[in-house]
Amino acid sequence: MMIMRHAFWMALCLSVASPLFAQAPEATSLFVARILDARTERPIEQASILLPELGRTARSDARGNLRLTELPAGKYIAMVRAVGYDSLVFAIDLARSDTAEADLMLTPITQRLATVKVEATGGMLAARMAEYEDRKKVGLGQFMDSTVFQEFPGTPLADVLSRRFPGPRFRGGRCVVVDGIPIGSDPNLVLPEEIAAVEVHTRASVPARYGGTTGTGCGIFIVVWRKLR
Repeated sequence: MMIMRHAFWMALCLSVASPLFAQAPEATSLFVARILDARTERPIEQASILLPELGRTARSDARGNLRLTELPAGKYIAMVRAVGYDSLVFAIDLARSDTAEADLMLTPITQRLATVKVEATGGMLAARMAEYEDRKKVGLGQFMDSTVFQEFPGTPLADVLSRRFPGPRFRGGRCVVVDGIPIGSDPNLVLPEEIAAVEVHTRASVPARYGGTTGTGCGIFIVVWRKLR
């Protein structure tokens, strides 16, 4: 009887004392932004922001304001999109218990006459993709242009890649580069209708500039070139 009573009091003491030893919740950070038109500085409603590494997203309200709460400290790539505007890719650097604020300016997609747009875009796109064309000619990597996406309308880029280039080479770490800018590991951040061309490389064939900027932990490098607006 004494043993049972002793055990009861020990359990009671532990249950009372346990909150004293409970681990404090991890400190988190907050990101607050206003999404504005770069020309008029008017707020943009229903713009979306995505942090692919965390899988976090939010949309702006009628005043262009958006919030991402309870974010762990660290450096992240973010992408902002809105209908009628070019996408914006940028970096967020958050300290513990930090509140980061930013005004993010989106550039409207310029509407041009069809004949002028074709001539201007053709020349600029050819110049920007000169390296792509050179690598394609010598076969350094795997390549596909926008005509491939006509075979898979509305299909995310990752699925198109798996169908076009099936096999184990797409297992493991991936690094995605869009117009020369590393954006993380998710190729689906780029809309299929925006894509002019894609090249896929292993460590053996990746151009030095992309292999050096995206880190050494990548087994596959997906380099995306977007159409000029």
